[in-house]
Amino acid sequence: MHRSAKALKSFDQDGVNILIEASKDASIKVILNRHPTEITHAGNSFILHSSDDHAYETDCIIGATGRIPNVEVFIVPSW
Repeated sequence: MHRSAKALKSFDQDGVNILIEASKDASIKVILNRHPTEITHAGNSFILHSSDDHAYETDCIIGATGRIPNVEVFIVPSW
């Protein structure tokens, strides 16, 4: 779910379109022009509620903000 009509606006749109189509081919639902308002839990699923009062049931939600990856969370301490 992305809040504007175009994902990754400052990137090459041909590449972005290829990425979006590949995501859809991998059964990843790409939702533009909406923003999440709430996430609820239902059994083994999550319900993502959107700004236009739709609800999407899914087994996984990935939160990504910004463009600089926060990879420190994946670094395992050496102790």
